Amino acid sequence: MLQSKRRNQIPVAVIEHYPLSDSKLKATEATLAASNSNESRINVSNLTSSSTSMVTPAALSISPMYQQVWEELQRRSEILRQQVLQKEMELRELHLKRFLASLHGDKY
Repeated sequence: MLQSKRRNQIPVAVIEHYPLSDSKLKATEATLAASNSNESRINVSNLTSSSTSMVTPAALSISPMYQQVWEELQRRSEILRQQVLQKEMELRELHLKRFLASLHGDKY
């Protein structure tokens, strides 16, 4: 049921896949096979570390298009991270104001 909903949605972005040479195709298949065999042993702390530039997909060495998409995703991720931090600070400030107002008996 979830898949049928996804099929009806308009994609946000389309990534073109370029044909690979035989040597790159074999290397990619080997990488995928290795990652699938190690899939259950993924270290989440590596994926969520603050230095996301350290975590790079193997596809970056295949195509400049993947490199551009990855860099754009990293840029947007950093912007969103900053926005979340800003909203968290605003929320803490609001909670503090409400708490102080409740101590003084004021309505906020």
